[in-house]
Amino acid sequence: MSEETNPNIPVRYSWALTWAFIGAVIVAADVIIQWRGPSPLEPWDDGALYNIAYIAASILLPAAVAFAFGWWRDRRRK
Repeated sequence: MSEETNPNIPVRYSWALTWAFIGAVIVAADVIIQWRGPSPLEPWDDGALYNIAYIAASILLPAAVAFAFGWWRDRRRK
């Protein structure tokens, strides 16, 4: 069933997971392909905290925004 036919299924979780995956793909592509220049990650012995924060923010920020938009859409459907 699609989300349009069943209004009881919330879309916020699927949207958040989808955008978290997209964020992870963008980080991986940026590190592997290096399309914006040198790798955005620091050497792990010096910049582990920076690297973890960079990866987490790149995944969690799009997921949080998508969750918020999904929550708004779910509220409008009820």
